[in-house]
Amino acid sequence: RNVQAGELVQKARQYIETWNCPYISTGDMNCPAGDIPYNTIVNSGVLTDADPHPQAGVVDHIFISEGAESLYTARVTDTDLQGTSDHYPLIADIKLTGMPELTGIEVTTLPDKFSYIKNKEDLDVTGGKVTLNYDNGSSKEIDMTADMVSGFDNSVVGSLTLTVAYGDFTDTFDVMIVSGVIPGDVNDDGEIDVSDALAALRAAVGLTVLEGDEFEAADVDCDGVITVSDALRILRMAALLDE
Repeated sequence: RNVQAGELVQKARQYIETWNCPYISTGDMNCPAGDIPYNTIVNSGVLTDADPHPQAGVVDHIFISEGAESLYTARVTDTDLQGTSDHYPLIADIKLTGMPELTGIEVTTLPDKFSYIKNKEDLDVTGGKVTLNYDNGSSKEIDMTADMVSGFDNSVVGSLTLTVAYGDFTDTFDVMIVSGVIPGDVNDDGEIDVSDALAALRAAVGLTVLEGDEFEAADVDCDGVITVSDALRILRMAALLDE
């Protein structure tokens, strides 16, 4: 249900962006007010509960977006149902007020994670916030989501500019791709031992070819060539005789 709540918010956002019209979702959501799925929906910045005072324990809800205003709500109670159902449907009078036109977006809070290990870590935009600005002077802040972001490539070390898109508008922010290579750990198992020294030695005498991160880890003296001295240095590191 937690995943489905996020999918509902994502789908609502897609419809609003595409059609620039209000979005209304109704039904048995199987989550009372205060539960994680419910909070995911009402704290999304996309949908709110049409009922300003949701009754504890009820699982029937009406969620509305901007451009829809809840004028009146009433809950069918157990007295009305006389024990025939465990649901308490919500009746609502919804007025469609129309959608303001989006005029621009701005990344106002960067994601918590701003550096990524090369070839190992995927994009994480948790904590990121995007502000939407409208032609009526209003604005609202929403959570940044991965589907808004393009341009992520963790294969090259260095600064990387990512693009955030919402509707027809974009903004950018930068992240850093860093090398996760541990000098001497040729096989990337988290430890420096004799097997790493042997791999470097085999490469030094031409019995094997190391590329990419393996080459970088084996070239401990950073001279651009893997030599016997690199293998010896790695062996000393494995024996804790060198750093």
